[in-house]
Amino acid sequence: MSSSPVIAPKKARPTVKAESKDWEYLLESKYNEEDDPSSVFITDNEQSILFLSQSQSYSLHKRKSMDTSLAGDSSLLTNQILTSVFCAIHLVYEEQKLSSLTWQNIPTMSPLLYRLASDLQQYKFLYSYALDNPTLFAKILLSKFQDTCEDGDLESRLPGYFSSDSKSCVFENLDDLVRTGSCKYPIPYIPGVTVRTERIFKIFDCLFNKGTTSSTVPLSPLMKTMFSASASGQDDVVEDKHLKMVDRQPAERVLLYMVNGGIDEAEITAWPPGVSLPILESLYQSCENPDLSLPLSALKLLGRTDLVEQTLPSAGDWKTAGLCPSTDPLRFAWTDQEKNNSQSEKDHSELISILEEGHQNTEENEQEKSSPSAGLDDNVTRLLFPNDHRMADAYNLLQSTKPMKILLTQEAGIDDREFMEQKEGRLAQLLNRSMALCIGRGMMMYRTQNPSAVDAVELPELELTGKDLNNATVSFANSNIELPSETFQWPRFHNGVAATLAIQDDKTSMSWVHINKERYTFPESSEPTFEHSGALFGFGLNHHLQELQTLNIHEYLQKSHEMTTIGLLLGLASDKCASCDLATMRLLSVHISALLPPTSTVLDIPHRVQAAAVMAVGFLCLGSSQRLVAEVMLREIDRFPSTETEVSPEREAYSLSSGFALGMVLLGKGDRMPELSDLNISEKLFHYMTGKHKRNYTYNRTHEYYSPSHSSNSNNFNQILEGDQVNTEVTCPGATMALALMFLKTNNQAVADWFIAPDTMSLLETIKPQHLMLRTMTRALILWDQVVPSVEWVESHIPFVIRQHLKDVQTMQVNHNDEDVDVDEHTILQCHVAIIAGACLALGLRFAGSQEKAAYVTLHHYVQFFISITKQPQMSLPSHPLEVIGHRLFETCLTSCLISMCMVVAGSGNLEGLQICRYLHHSVEGKINYGMQMATHMALGFLFLGGCRYSLSTSNKAIAALLVAIYPSFPAKSSDNRYHLQAFRHLYVMAVEKRLLVPIDVATKRPCYTQVAIQYLPTAYNNSPTIKMIAPCMLPEATYLQSIAVEDKRHLPVHVNVNKRPNKLGQITDDGIYVQLRPGFLPYVQDPKGHCTFLSRSRKRPPAAGNIKHSGDQLLSYLFSLSETDQSSLQKSNLSRLTSLLQEQRHHSKTFFLYLSLLQICCHIEDKMSPDPLSAWQIRLARNFISQSSNGSSQNNKNDPLMQAISVSLAKMFDNFVADKKSILQSVIFNRRSDASSRILTRSQSQHEKDQSILKEFRSSDLHKLACYLICNNLSLPLSDKTQQGFASPTKRRSRSKADESLSSILNQLKQLDNAQVPHLTAFQMLYC
Repeated sequence: MSSSPVIAPKKARPTVKAESKDWEYLLESKYNEEDDPSSVFITDNEQSILFLSQSQSYSLHKRKSMDTSLAGDSSLLTNQILTSVFCAIHLVYEEQKLSSLTWQNIPTMSPLLYRLASDLQQYKFLYSYALDNPTLFAKILLSKFQDTCEDGDLESRLPGYFSSDSKSCVFENLDDLVRTGSCKYPIPYIPGVTVRTERIFKIFDCLFNKGTTSSTVPLSPLMKTMFSASASGQDDVVEDKHLKMVDRQPAERVLLYMVNGGIDEAEITAWPPGVSLPILESLYQSCENPDLSLPLSALKLLGRTDLVEQTLPSAGDWKTAGLCPSTDPLRFAWTDQEKNNSQSEKDHSELISILEEGHQNTEENEQEKSSPSAGLDDNVTRLLFPNDHRMADAYNLLQSTKPMKILLTQEAGIDDREFMEQKEGRLAQLLNRSMALCIGRGMMMYRTQNPSAVDAVELPELELTGKDLNNATVSFANSNIELPSETFQWPRFHNGVAATLAIQDDKTSMSWVHINKERYTFPESSEPTFEHSGALFGFGLNHHLQELQTLNIHEYLQKSHEMTTIGLLLGLASDKCASCDLATMRLLSVHISALLPPTSTVLDIPHRVQAAAVMAVGFLCLGSSQRLVAEVMLREIDRFPSTETEVSPEREAYSLSSGFALGMVLLGKGDRMPELSDLNISEKLFHYMTGKHKRNYTYNRTHEYYSPSHSSNSNNFNQILEGDQVNTEVTCPGATMALALMFLKTNNQAVADWFIAPDTMSLLETIKPQHLMLRTMTRALILWDQVVPSVEWVESHIPFVIRQHLKDVQTMQVNHNDEDVDVDEHTILQCHVAIIAGACLALGLRFAGSQEKAAYVTLHHYVQFFISITKQPQMSLPSHPLEVIGHRLFETCLTSCLISMCMVVAGSGNLEGLQICRYLHHSVEGKINYGMQMATHMALGFLFLGGCRYSLSTSNKAIAALLVAIYPSFPAKSSDNRYHLQAFRHLYVMAVEKRLLVPIDVATKRPCYTQVAIQYLPTAYNNSPTIKMIAPCMLPEATYLQSIAVEDKRHLPVHVNVNKRPNKLGQITDDGIYVQLRPGFLPYVQDPKGHCTFLSRSRKRPPAAGNIKHSGDQLLSYLFSLSETDQSSLQKSNLSRLTSLLQEQRHHSKTFFLYLSLLQICCHIEDKMSPDPLSAWQIRLARNFISQSSNGSSQNNKNDPLMQAISVSLAKMFDNFVADKKSILQSVIFNRRSDASSRILTRSQSQHEKDQSILKEFRSSDLHKLACYLICNNLSLPLSDKTQQGFASPTKRRSRSKADESLSSILNQLKQLDNAQVPHLTAFQMLYC
């Protein structure tokens, strides 16, 4: 550190007196070279606050340097600075007018600006300030002006906007933009200061400016500072880019500008009504059909809360809400009370809370768990079926937890023991029906419950007891009837599947699945329950096994429980459908010996497990065309048992599963598979279907195992010696189904001809009726586009030889002629009903879930046809058709037609279908067949699929799943799986999709009614591309749907284009579509006929003056008094409509409040002693905007009654005002134009004193009314015209001389003012026009 002393710098010697050499030093210094001194005060920017680009004298002043100004006349610089200050304050003053909250500053600032304008001799501003503050009118009327400046000096003093030809009032410039579409001089704004002026004029410029030049221009500050240099210039560019988007409409550009500029609803509310009305009306025209891609803030600014709510995560919260009495069509007596009645609102909220508590108590009450309200009785259900209880009726038919009713009476001569045996026998029959209900209940309850994630699924118990007429319990506890052990295995399996299918698909936690395992599984030493086996299958169908680990899978499989293995394999394949997952494929291959290596250990796998594994492989490899899988499945269709252990009664089921799996692997591929052409799959399948000799057959001794004498159970299995023939009893169903799926929707006519029914009796006798049914269905599935929903199309499949021998189709009588003595009556009738059933199955699959009326009518016709056969009397015919056809085949045909009919209207809750299912449910006079009851209740489940929220799809995957589920071979008893594995009946889930469109009222968050327009893609069977329906309704498939639109007079429109936004369809079907009521309408539940809307309610007389409590009631009385005056019938009608509008809808629309404000302004102008002139500007702006909008379109014609009512009110007030002040107006205002030839408006002292005495009679309220009159009628005082004429250039004065020559004639016409019949407006037009 240095020790030298610190020398302090020298301080500059202060000077008191500035010298000229100091100034010369600054001019010659480097500071002057780097930075122009003139820029300190005067900028060279064309956007200077002193001089605009429109000013003609800007270049002249630019040549004046600062030094010459200081050295010369300092008064010129002072005037320039004072003028600039005046301009800045004037812009701030005009900014105050654009907010209703700052109007109170106008009376304070106007006197100051009036004084500045008077001192600067800017006389055109005086009239503007006097209009804003009428107390200044007296100064104008009594003032004397002199011509003290030249035109050049005047123009050099102000920029272009402040020139003599411009309009100084901001409202007047906005009015010019609306009326003429242009603004002569751009409106200046100070960035960061007059922000409201900038935004509003830019918005008006985008909406109404028809020219190419902008109506706004920014101004730079007087002095450049660091603060002003960092102004928001870059932000303005970002905001302005939205106004220049050529690909959007002006209203959308303005909307995006307002959103990005931070203009919210609160700021718009602060704008004066005349300013905000054109903006909001323009925006709300786009609100009718807004672009859904707009940001949420833009939709919220439009007032479309329905579209905003649609995108929120809480859009689906309405589904967990309890019943709401006010939206319940079954409880019309419970209506919402008026909001102004606090006690009524309190009672209403208490009522709702009581109902919600009651609803929670019923869920906790075990006795009410099985009631329809547990997931089915909600707001949507009551909207769907408001007039009946079909949902509850259907649920009761599918209820298996209540004891069965045994309606037997003890006859005379029968003792108690024998009567007890009768009741037990009847209970055994009813048990077949009760065990067959679970599949249908799973359909109806599909994804209707939302259980807790920490609780196990509640499985309903299968009730195996009954109640007689004396309410005594009947059971098999002490009965001699012994039921086989396998009787209840599959019903319990179905019960577990149905219980898990009722769970919504948002439960994916593996801990939740393990909770159910611990709850419904015996200890490790025992086997799992059948319910949990079915629950695993249900978890897979509901996609709840996605996180199941390999260790958990082996934990299930190591128990070797047949039902658990079936449920797990099918569940995993369903969860990973069409994924070709390698790990799952390895797991399935272990259970299929054909997929194992030749040297692998032979495993003893049950045939039912193998059939399930083969089907699972088909779903796992859906549409993959894998060669190995296709080759193996083709070979497995005609698999021959190799050992004695493989001889099983389920061989037909295994062959059918192999055929289904082959068809799924090659789903819809047809012949378009060159990589598999060498396998000749189609020819081999045709060979399996038609039979004859086996190809490349080598005799094997294993055929002996099919000998009737080889096995003790051979008689039960009814096995035959096959030899070298193809056993079509085994291979035909599987081959037929493989061809049906392989050529699905291919319209291959050559392959379809393979399935034409034979036209000779000898060939018909060689085909089994069930196989003929499958062939007819397969032919229609291949020729997908040629299926016609009509009776004629169904009858066209019946060969001529059958129709020839049918004497009467309705009674099914065969024509026995002498020539046809050998005609087999059984063949004729069985083939006839089988072909009809096959064609009906094809119709049901073709139009599944479409709600096609023609298909439904056709299928309903054949269902009634089959039912009519059962009702034919036994003695009327030689042989009853039912006995000839056979009960098993007849039940198969009947239930197939019934299922097909219900698939067409799936999820609709069709009442006729419910009645037929209920009839078959209770028609148990004879022996009850388990399979028929299963099919009947499956049809009932299709009708109420997922609580009428789901329907069926017709995609290739869906058709394959439906074909497996409704395969027309139902079990004879609960343990029967010979022809079709019962677990496959639940695969319909893979064809289910949610398609119920539920409108949600955005105000109440409750479902409601609305009318929607469904636009279809053009098809051969849909001549009308657009269909209107009342939602809640079922939507068509997405492949046939083009758009969905809410087109209801009570709700704002919503349009969803499914083609452009396919993901939006899934969102609105899951969460509902939110709708918003239009102003003036009530929901359909509260007002079904529309009698309570303001357009239909008769006008009521407003309350008396003593009973008026609200300002709205005062307006009603005011309008009612207007309608009682002597007006035309059209004006009376308009006023009547306006009165009803205000009476009914004063709390709904945002723009309505603007019109209400205009009416309030009208009342204030008439009633107040001193009306506000700023409010009169709002009347003028609104009137001109509505007039221009009505000329351009009819959209705003609805607002004409409002403006007519306001015009009537103002005209009445101004007529009285002019009549009262006529003499004063003539002497003070009109007479001042008599000295028209004088360049300077002068006044004698006597005239001045006379005017002072007359003006004393002019009160302040009169001046305010005069200002309002001049503003509303777009008139200017003569003083303003004379002032401009007096200070105009000689050229302007000469151009006006001719106009003044006719002044005397115009003044003579003022005498007509004495005539009371001449309106005041006509007189003023004669004066000023």
